[in-house]
Amino acid sequence: MKPSLILVSGWAMPESVLEPLADQLAADFNVSRMALPGFSSESVNECTDTCSWDSLVNLLHQKVQDTEATSVTLVGWSLGAQLCALYASRYPESVNALVTLGGNPCFVQRQDWEHAMKVDVFNAFYQQSETNLALTLRQFAGLCTKGSSAMRQQSRDIQTQLKAAAPQDIVLVPLLQRLNDDFRPVLSDVQCPVTHLLGEKDALVPVSVRDDMLSAWPEHRVETFAGGHTFFLDDPVTIAARIKAASHL
Repeated sequence: MKPSLILVSGWAMPESVLEPLADQLAADFNVSRMALPGFSSESVNECTDTCSWDSLVNLLHQKVQDTEATSVTLVGWSLGAQLCALYASRYPESVNALVTLGGNPCFVQRQDWEHAMKVDVFNAFYQQSETNLALTLRQFAGLCTKGSSAMRQQSRDIQTQLKAAAPQDIVLVPLLQRLNDDFRPVLSDVQCPVTHLLGEKDALVPVSVRDDMLSAWPEHRVETFAGGHTFFLDDPVTIAARIKAASHL
């Protein structure tokens, strides 16, 4: 019987964005995909308490229980990486490995965490999302794919998937604030093996955070790959192989 693996997407990204990676993982895993709340067309489309972390963890817990596996490999992209880390810290017996894709424990800069998005940039992005979410999502698709060898095609594909998923501003705008949280204490609590995969030309998570991660958690593995925030779309075969290795299969 194949081991179970759950792919968790990032902020404002439908689960369909993960399909190429899921297809490559399917030979070795029973793969489930999960989008964060914010889409009327997704099975997970509500966040009843302003997208609190407790609510998000409960949604992922249901997904884990649906696998009927004793433990799973969690693979989270961007904001999904933070959610997977939090779940692994709260349910250590249920997670055998954690892999983050384009994750940063501090997405927004702090005095003691320099390699992250500047505070004024994040604040401007958030304010724009409040007034014009459609424009924000178009720009976000471009930022996610910047650095990719197929940037334009990936950006068009993601925008098409976003339109089909029907994004809901009543959820996505408050959910965006979750990226402002500090997840370093959470990562320090995770007991399972942890692997961080980063894009070398990521416009949202600077690859220079690699050294910070290794300094803070020398027991974690950190690897970099060509591409931007969607580096796993550039070469899903290679990324799937690294995820398999990180799962210790």
